Amino acid sequence: MTQEEVKRLLISLLPEGSEDLYALGNSDFIGGILNSLGGSLKDTITDRYDALVRNLNPSTMDEATPDWEAATGLSNTPIAIYGTANQRKQAVLAALRTRGAFSLDDIRAILQPYFLYADPSQIQIIEPDRAALKTAHTYSGSALGPAVLVNDSVLVADDPRVSPAGAILEFTVTTTRLDGLTVLVSGPGGVFYERAAGFFDSNPTSIVSQSYRVNFREFAGTPIRGFWRAEFFNTAAVNITITAWSLFVEGLGNNYVGTVPNGQGLGAAMFDFVAVADPTKLGTGYDLEGAQRSLTRWKPAHTHGGITQLSAAGTVCAIPDTTNAIPDNAVPC
Repeated sequence: MTQEEVKRLLISLLPEGSEDLYALGNSDFIGGILNSLGGSLKDTITDRYDALVRNLNPSTMDEATPDWEAATGLSNTPIAIYGTANQRKQAVLAALRTRGAFSLDDIRAILQPYFLYADPSQIQIIEPDRAALKTAHTYSGSALGPAVLVNDSVLVADDPRVSPAGAILEFTVTTTRLDGLTVLVSGPGGVFYERAAGFFDSNPTSIVSQSYRVNFREFAGTPIRGFWRAEFFNTAAVNITITAWSLFVEGLGNNYVGTVPNGQGLGAAMFDFVAVADPTKLGTGYDLEGAQRSLTRWKPAHTHGGITQLSAAGTVCAIPDTTNAIPDNAVPC
């Protein structure tokens, strides 16, 4: 409220007809008193009430920033100590938004107070190509048979343990007695599991180039590095021909040399992502270091999220001697 609005409020509280009896201009005796009183009430009450409303909402706060920083654990951050008023407010907003879910829109909401894009929906987030990762971790064997018993091995150079997906065997088979087909997969260290006769069909069935996929979840958490063996046997003593077979298996968890961490299993790449900062879209006062801190504070422990910059050449690829080559934020291309 303005001083004049407060004065009009005071006049409205006087008995009806008072404006006809008294001179209430700002330079008149009674009007001047009411005007002065209105100014005092504005400074001590209405302005403070407006400030309370503003500062209860972190997006409009202008006085309670230290209190919001203390509540969100930001009091000793570089932004809280050296940042501008707007940067400090945006950092609080980002901290509050880290309570969101693990979705791309929530990631954009966390980064926007630091990126300050005109349109936050334009914040690009790059995730791994799951189909490409599956292909990279699929090991193909050779054609086998025809014979009653056929087997083959593939070498898996990954560490340290099989992911929760276990091992997934895919194969194409031809036989006259599907009901007798038994499949066995063995991993490093002698760990093996099988699908016994009757698993695929309990009736005598003749098939030609039929494809199957079998998930051996039992391998989750077992050693992964070494030779994996697939064995196909027909208990009906008839030939089987495996025209193609492959095994999908990926490693997760930390590798150690003694007690020192030495990287992660290749499957860990599934949980990586980067947000791309486009210099042509960043707003005035942007803070990429603050964005990285906020992202690190928020992200689930099993993921890794970084901030990379779009180069002048329009690429996010890791190029030596550029900001794109920062370890853990670099995108191999």
